[in-house]
Parts: sequence; C-alpha cells; structure tokens
Amino acid sequence: MEDVLLPTPYDNAAYAVLAAMPGVTPVSLQKNGQPLGMRLTSEENRAAIKVDSLAPGMPAAQSGQIHVGDILLAVNHVPVVEKSHEEVIDALRRSGDPVSLLFGQRYPDRAVLDAMEAARAQA
Repeated sequence: MEDVLLPTPYDNAAYAVLAAMPGVTPVSLQKNGQPLGMRLTSEENRAAIKVDSLAPGMPAAQSGQIHVGDILLAVNHVPVVEKSHEEVIDALRRSGDPVSLLFGQRYPDRAVLDAMEAARAQA
C-alpha cells in the first residue's frame, strides 16, 4: 500500500490561513502516472519553494494555472512553507492522484506564519 500524504486537523487549520492570503491559487492536477512537470527551486536564505520551470505537455503546464516564479504553499492541504526542499519533494511524491496544490505570488509574511501557528494551536 502506498504511503499517501494526508492532512491532519493541524494542517487543515494552517491551510485555511494560507488559502485566505491575497493572490493565492488552488490547483488540482491529475498525474495519470506521470511527473507533474515542474522544476522547483528553493532560496538558500528562505524556505520558499518556487516554480523554476514548467515542462511543456506535462500536467503543471497544461493546467495553465501554474507560472514560473509561483511559490508552492501546500500539497494536499498540508502546508509546505518552512519545509526543506527535500520534504516538499517527498510530499509531492506521496501526494496521490489527483494532487491538490496551493500556490502564491509571494512568501507568507510573519503575520501569516504566526496566524498559521495560532490556528494549529486551536485545532
């Protein structure tokens, strides 16, 4: 049995805070046994995972909703902000099919990160 990434009540509470940010786009992709077709990079001094490139003909590019420079905020309602690049890649591999992604135009500021922690504490 595949180890699929599932959100906890804590994740759902933090996800709600992220989803309420301006400029956020939820995207659902059908993988159909193929890679998503997006290359992700992380900044050394910040835990932001950005879309570096999209492979033509692959699910991410075909969606028309994901753009180079977008920041990946969550995978299957599990927030990935402040996660390492390796943790995010692992989350994507375990995401199942379809996969629900949340992208933003900017990295969450301190107030959003604090609100996520407060929401998790109340969940």
